Amino acid sequence: MRRIVVLLGGIGYHCDKPLLYYARKIADDNGYSECININFQKTLDMKKDLDSCFQIYQQQVEEELAEVNWSVYDEILFISKSLGTAVAAAYMEAHSDRFNKQKIRNVYLTPLEMTFKYHPRTGMAFSGTSDPWIDLDDIILCCQKSDVALEMIEDMNHSLECGDPWRNIDVVRIVMKKLEEYLTEQ
Repeated sequence: MRRIVVLLGGIGYHCDKPLLYYARKIADDNGYSECININFQKTLDMKKDLDSCFQIYQQQVEEELAEVNWSVYDEILFISKSLGTAVAAAYMEAHSDRFNKQKIRNVYLTPLEMTFKYHPRTGMAFSGTSDPWIDLDDIILCCQKSDVALEMIEDMNHSLECGDPWRNIDVVRIVMKKLEEYLTEQ
């Protein structure tokens, strides 16, 4: 069985930061031996122009994934973070005809509300209750409507962190355990 994982970082959260780094390790341990890491290349102020950041990142992802022959894979896993969640959802919506026969899994780490404009595929999401980038009630509702299982982590920010490094490490462990459970579901 051939499996691939695609990691899409956020604006300030690239693929070698803890959540994505360890997610890659968990995916590899579960048979996703091929990996594409995509880190957002431009440095725009996300607070000032989120839509421009999205368009730039979306174009970058289109270019980086243009040559991928998805039909050779039995299972495809997208793990995305922040703005990457919106880009992943938009990419899959725009290319849904390429993903007919494969088993698709999605993990949305701290999704933004704009992610749900693109009708994300079923999967799982993680958000912190102290994330300043989201309206918590809106994310809960969007996840329910999209059939995306949501794990809320108390007192964590947009990076699923707080001021306590030991708690941050515990949260990474919790998220990775849930990811592994998700990947071993039939």
